[in-house]
Amino acid sequence: MSGKRKQPRYVIDPLEEEEQKDVVKYLDRLLPAYPAIHPLFFVTLNGAKLQGGGKAMNKIKPQGFVAGVHDLIFLHGRGGFFYMTLEMKQKTDYKISENQLEFQAAAKKNGGYSIFGRGFGEAKEHIDHYVSMPTTQELLIRAVCELERKNYDKALKILHGITNQW
Repeated sequence: MSGKRKQPRYVIDPLEEEEQKDVVKYLDRLLPAYPAIHPLFFVTLNGAKLQGGGKAMNKIKPQGFVAGVHDLIFLHGRGGFFYMTLEMKQKTDYKISENQLEFQAAAKKNGGYSIFGRGFGEAKEHIDHYVSMPTTQELLIRAVCELERKNYDKALKILHGITNQW
């Protein structure tokens, strides 16, 4: 033996994997138009199954692994949300785990736009909707400007729209 340890191999549901690859390709084409978002988009490996089972899991849990974390994360607030999480699923015959539902509920409770994308088409629709919304920062600036102008009703309407998203 050369003394090198084998790195765990990841195995992902092939249908879901292809759908997610298509989403990432789409984002690679879309996000340069949104330079503020591009560096704040990343993919987690929570959908991957570690080769080695329990031993591999015991190794990554102390490093911060959390079951149920969604596949794609956008750390850029839009439309009154602070971030977006997207859990990819294949179009049909998909399963949503209890951990994924708990993560989604926690994300929504904490200002996240957290959704399941059943196939490339649905995921693309969610992404397009999210990036079409004004940034949360822009909305807050608008609300502050209305407050400075003493347009309290307009400011409250903007703020109500933001908080209603959660």
